[in-house]
Amino acid sequence: QQQVSAPGFVYQLDLMTQAWPQQQQQQDAASRSRPRSVLLYTLCSPAGCYTDWHIDFGGSAVWYHMVKGVKVFLAAPPTPANLEAYESWAGSDLQARSWLGVGLHGAVQVRLEAGATLMLPPGAVRAAEPWL
Repeated sequence: QQQVSAPGFVYQLDLMTQAWPQQQQQQDAASRSRPRSVLLYTLCSPAGCYTDWHIDFGGSAVWYHMVKGVKVFLAAPPTPANLEAYESWAGSDLQARSWLGVGLHGAVQVRLEAGATLMLPPGAVRAAEPWL
């Protein structure tokens, strides 16, 4: 955490940061309990790998900073219809035999290149590569 920190706007959009009162955070820090176990993590992936459709845990806002290479994302806004489509797909055998992208509305493709940063809102449904 001393070498990598999130941009300030990430904390402004993060649902846990917004929903967990500052007083409760201070009490938790004093008692060594925490409202969540992950606030910052690093993701490294080899070229050409595929990440299936998912939503990040704990209502977290997600940001990616590309150090080297290129990554292509498909992302859909967290609308009630998209969240319902994701929940139905992820909780059934549909996940093994269908592609969720056809059931999502407003999905966009984002090409993230070295030196660029991408911010995704809490609840965004997304997948990554190989759509080059």
